[in-house]
Amino acid sequence: MDTTKALESLGLSEKESRVYVSLLELGRSNVTRIAELSLIKRPTTYVLLEELRKKGLVLKVPHAKNALFIAQDPDVFFQDSLNRVTEAHGTLSRLKALHRKEDKVSTMYFEGESGVRDALMYRYKELADEEIVGFFAKGETLTPSLLRICHEWRERMHKTNATLRGIAPDHATLAEFRETDSKLGQLFKSIPFDQYSSDVSIDATKLFVRIVLFGAKQAVIIENPAIVHTIRQIFELSWKNLK
Repeated sequence: MDTTKALESLGLSEKESRVYVSLLELGRSNVTRIAELSLIKRPTTYVLLEELRKKGLVLKVPHAKNALFIAQDPDVFFQDSLNRVTEAHGTLSRLKALHRKEDKVSTMYFEGESGVRDALMYRYKELADEEIVGFFAKGETLTPSLLRICHEWRERMHKTNATLRGIAPDHATLAEFRETDSKLGQLFKSIPFDQYSSDVSIDATKLFVRIVLFGAKQAVIIENPAIVHTIRQIFELSWKNLK
């Protein structure tokens, strides 16, 4: 690969590459000599030099009587190009996560109380008028902040007209939640604590399955239609068999 082709592969146009290579050969030079060597018309050469200057490949000599230009060291350009490729590769996993496929499992991890809140509020606007179903934890591990976050989430679902059906342990720590179920349009069935004492909440929306470990202050969201369908089926089987 010749020098101009190599520069073109890194984002320069064919004419920009010719002007830059010519200036490297000439050293400090004016537009006329650069145009002659690169075989490009003088007005066009001047425009190309300005573009190269914006890209950091050419310096314009200050205070010169006639406009003079100097080519920057090509090592700088190649290193900048390498850095851009490295940065772009670093975003690859995030870009792939955005590329949702029907059979693809996309998983997101959240940590800390703010992370739990982000998981609970995830895509909530898209769940308006939809039903969420799930198996919910007892409230023993809820800090005051997490308790407020849980109430905020339930209120948010109510305001967007999302309904909620849940199965939860029959436990004193959930009494204040059960008192507001009717007001928020949410329906729960309680299981005796000696049969079901979960510290983990697992709920399924139409879009994803959400797993929340309140004690560890961690949450996971799994986006995959097949997993959503399976969890919802398990819930319906459980719901049907409970009084």
